[in-house]
Amino acid sequence: MRPSASQPSVLSAATISAMLQLENNSMANRSDSDAIYDLVSLGTHYSSSIVAFSQRVQAKNHEVERLKEQIVVLQRISQEAHIREGIERQKNRQLKSLLDSSFRLPVPMAKDDLMLYEEHERLKLEAKNLKFINLLLVYARISQVNLFPLCLIIFVSIYVLQCLSCSNSCLYNIHHRIFIVEH
Repeated sequence: MRPSASQPSVLSAATISAMLQLENNSMANRSDSDAIYDLVSLGTHYSSSIVAFSQRVQAKNHEVERLKEQIVVLQRISQEAHIREGIERQKNRQLKSLLDSSFRLPVPMAKDDLMLYEEHERLKLEAKNLKFINLLLVYARISQVNLFPLCLIIFVSIYVLQCLSCSNSCLYNIHHRIFIVEH
């Protein structure tokens, strides 16, 4: 018996060779007992091939089921990761808005308070500059350098730096003070 073309090939090489051997042997040369033995042998090979094939199919089915379970687990993990990622994004947005709000400018000051603040900042800068000049004067005394040109250069450079950081009224003060120092 040959399988039809629509049936899957489940026969092993031994079964196929046994079938070909049966077809090639002429029935006239064989006895009935030999033919029955060959048919039983062919049936045994055929059934063992079917059993082996069904075991392979069953193993593949188990593997497919295991892979499906892994896919479900991975999908669940992926969904949990997306949820955690969304939560982290929300936390980051909240932290960013908190950070942005902490760096916002304070409520505008009253004019008197603003003038006091600017005067305070100017005095702090002046104190820094005076400390620096004092250090340079001490250094000049120790090294016995002529103080007037050094002080003039320091004085002008400090006030030029102040002009860059203060209002335009400093320009007048610098020009006026330099004029007084030179005369």
